[in-house]
Amino acid sequence: MNDILCAVVTSMVAYILWYLKTHHIYKDDQTQIILIFLRGQLYMHYDITMQAGEIDSQVLNEVELIYSLYHRYGGNGTGTRMMEDMRKLKIVVNERSQIKC
Repeated sequence: MNDILCAVVTSMVAYILWYLKTHHIYKDDQTQIILIFLRGQLYMHYDITMQAGEIDSQVLNEVELIYSLYHRYGGNGTGTRMMEDMRKLKIVVNERSQIKC
């Protein structure tokens, strides 16, 4: 499942970057598009991990990266609250944690 998620996210980012470059989207629009994408990723990870009641260590690292980018692009306090909640979850390490995108 993690492999599929990594492939999907990587493909989506590549497509968004290609689209922005080839369609000459204005800087403000680029920022909004990136912010929407990052927010969606945060919500997805938040829903999955909160429902499970724990978070995989590799997933936490990925979510930290997503959050730092979200915050840098001007994300609001909702992302911060979600990140704080995920940091409080029990951290688990399993074999799948070693998979890198």
